[in-house]
This record gives sequence, structure tokens and C-alpha cells, in this order.
Amino acid sequence: MVGDHFWAARQGLTALNPRWRDGANAARSSKEIMAELKAIAAGKAPWPSAKAIPTRALAKDTRVDAIYQVPFLAMRPWSR
Repeated sequence: MVGDHFWAARQGLTALNPRWRDGANAARSSKEIMAELKAIAAGKAPWPSAKAIPTRALAKDTRVDAIYQVPFLAMRPWSR
């Protein structure tokens, strides 16, 4: 959803009235997911997909440099 500002997008979402489906992983908890990721990182569990093996991705080493800038913001001095 895209709107010119938050309220326009919010009104559009309300008018749309979407119905969400939880999907196959609805019953999984964050604790279960973290335990699985730790086991995979430690080599105690297989990768879920052959496409997800990081050594294949790292074999095609690519360096990416980026500079992120944000505008300076006026700040009020700390009140005493």
C-alpha cells in the first residue's frame, strides 16, 4: 500500500479490509526458530535448502562499499 502520508495509507488499508492467512509457520515460536538457527550455525543440523548453503555464496566473494548519511538534526540541550 502506498499513500502520500500515513493517514491516507491507513484509511486505504481500513477500506481494503484484508484477510490474512497465517501460513505453514504460524505455530512456530521465536524460541524454536532461534534454536534451529543456532543448530545450523554449529553444524549440528542440515541447511533447509541446498540453495541456502553460505559457502556457495561466499565462494563468489564480492566487496560492497557504501556510505550512509543522514541530515544533521537540531537538538535541544539537556535540561537540568
